[in-house]
Amino acid sequence: MRSILVPPPMGDGTTRRRGGRPTQRSYASAVADPDWWLPDQPWRVKIERADAHIADLKARIAEYQDRGPFEVRYEATDEDDWQRVRLVMTEPIPPVLSAVIGDVAHNLRSALDSVAYALARQDFDGEWTEQHEAAPAFPVRRNGQEFEKFFAPRRNMPEGTFSQRAQDALRFVQPFYWAEQYPGTSDPATLDDEFKFSTLRLIQHASNVDKHRRLLVAAWTPTIFYWGSDGGTARRMVGPRSGDDADVIAYQYDPPEGSTDTEVTWEIELVLRESGFPDDRALTDVVDGWRQSTWFAVQSIFSVWGNPAKP
Repeated sequence: MRSILVPPPMGDGTTRRRGGRPTQRSYASAVADPDWWLPDQPWRVKIERADAHIADLKARIAEYQDRGPFEVRYEATDEDDWQRVRLVMTEPIPPVLSAVIGDVAHNLRSALDSVAYALARQDFDGEWTEQHEAAPAFPVRRNGQEFEKFFAPRRNMPEGTFSQRAQDALRFVQPFYWAEQYPGTSDPATLDDEFKFSTLRLIQHASNVDKHRRLLVAAWTPTIFYWGSDGGTARRMVGPRSGDDADVIAYQYDPPEGSTDTEVTWEIELVLRESGFPDDRALTDVVDGWRQSTWFAVQSIFSVWGNPAKP
């Protein structure tokens, strides 16, 4: 097997720890091997396939949006000067968009798994059995105890599959890593949130949902609304009420004295409507974030693996 390379630094090679204190990592002592980002390395192939799916997703979303698939409608209510605001779909969201989101998640998750496999093979000394072949995967764990348990010898994790160097490299990108470096700075609730909203965990979750259960749910949601006025405004906007239909997005109060206000402009975004995902980020921003986090993780893992000194 070819050796793997530590990637060159991005920018000036400076990383920043919590609190903003910069630390310069020495890349000179890292393994110098030009193979790490060759076109046929599996993590590069997978990330580039994810790039292609992201471009396809953006093109499909733009084409769909150009058709005007929704409209904002105002309805009178029984209350004076109040209107109900609905977001009405005139064309359903194409299911293929959900499938492409899954393709992005699968390729990025696979890129991470291939890195874990490469680290295991690179440092392994002995006979690589079928059990070893099936064992490597990229862990995303809530805390150090769960992370170490992942590598504990068992039926589907033969002893010695991952070297300590490989474990340290994978640990560096875990949600809990910086809390370990600065004990006492994070309470249990914060650690739980860091795990729950970890981008690497969300990629894994999205991949599992699409692969084993169903298509991921995409939905339109209002993210920003605004209007102009010649002076002070009496207009008010409040959210949906208990028992409203799902397409009710707001209630608008427009007293007669607010008649100088301009028409409300709504910005509507396509988002992922899945548990644990932020529902106010555009879907295209979400997948871009997945890709960026995966690339950063790959770079960081190889940096730590090739330079075993504590980061």
